Amino acid sequence: MNRSYSTEAIVLRTSRIGEIHRGVVMFTPGEGLVRAIAHGANTARGKLRGSTVPFCSGRAYLYTNPATQSTKITDMDATEFFSGIRGDLKKFYTASLWAELILKTFASGGATAGLYILFRSALAELNQRPVAAADLVSVQFIWRFLGFSGFRPDLNVCACSGELLSPETSVYYSRTEDGFCAESHVSAELDAGEPMIQWSSGALAYLRYTTDLSLAEALRAAPPADAVPAIKRVLYMIIQDLVEAPLNTIRTGSGII
Repeated sequence: MNRSYSTEAIVLRTSRIGEIHRGVVMFTPGEGLVRAIAHGANTARGKLRGSTVPFCSGRAYLYTNPATQSTKITDMDATEFFSGIRGDLKKFYTASLWAELILKTFASGGATAGLYILFRSALAELNQRPVAAADLVSVQFIWRFLGFSGFRPDLNVCACSGELLSPETSVYYSRTEDGFCAESHVSAELDAGEPMIQWSSGALAYLRYTTDLSLAEALRAAPPADAVPAIKRVLYMIIQDLVEAPLNTIRTGSGII
């Protein structure tokens, strides 16, 4: 029996199929990643042309043929196009990084409902805020994504010694230890040439304070002015270690994100 159903969805990626059709990968709260075909979406008058583009969200109406295990989009009731993201290069690359991370981790291994809410909320914040806030929104999205994935490093315990980290101390992120180490415990790693990124006590305090806040509340908190670049470098390192490969968006968007 053929199966028809509908679901909330956000388009993550599209590809051309033949001359007129479009392959679409969507993120849904219940089934995670769904791959489907939008027939005729690449034609000038295709009804799915404008609603099956990256970051468009709404209710997707799907039809799955159990004999062929193929799914097609019969309709897409788009409720948000996030035009502010698709109209700005930095915002577009930022959202594309999140989408690539979701794709390459298969939606963080199954935490789909919570991650879907986070992703949609982050897109909304990125869409409405000035481009200068894009890095901060991205920091908060990735930090929360790492919480869903189980790869978020501990901010309170030294990964090198197991001792509690003092609130007043700066730390180094150790790739070897997969965590933050107090400066007094990283001399050997530094001498060995391990690339280690230093975080100020202010950067630690900012993430400790915002971790358990809602995304909107966290974005009202201001980190130290010089903290965001160092936080981004560590988070980019962690997510690429998580997927065990360089992320294309970071590579191609160097100097943008």
